[in-house]
Amino acid sequence: MGNVTFEYDKSLDIAFFTIEGDIGYKQLREEVEKYYRDHLTRFTLWDFTKAEPVLSTEELRMIAKYVVDQERKRPTGTGCVTTIVVSGLLKYGLARMFVAFNEVQRNDGTTITTRIFHSREEAVDWIKTHHYPKNQTDKGTRS
Repeated sequence: MGNVTFEYDKSLDIAFFTIEGDIGYKQLREEVEKYYRDHLTRFTLWDFTKAEPVLSTEELRMIAKYVVDQERKRPTGTGCVTTIVVSGLLKYGLARMFVAFNEVQRNDGTTITTRIFHSREEAVDWIKTHHYPKNQTDKGTRS
């Protein structure tokens, strides 16, 4: 069983989830459910760089379907963003499959963007650059 750490940056409204070790369907689904129940934010960052996902294609598809079904609960405004941070080709491939499943199942016009990055810094910089007015981008620090 892997370890999942949650951090929240209030100034940027980003929920950070850092996953380490082996993580399977049940544990990942529980963490996603907790997010939608307890931590709704405009932005999320799921860091899988130190994780070893143990998921079948069907399990990945089920998580993507659950996410699409829950997206209506997220705050609106200029759009919500989910970022996935990965290392290595296998995790990048799994993240691409998740994004594809997510896009295929979205048929109601929701506009939540999902992007994949190779570092947390790159993901946060992208959020700041593309989703905040220029005078706000220097305010965020993780708590």
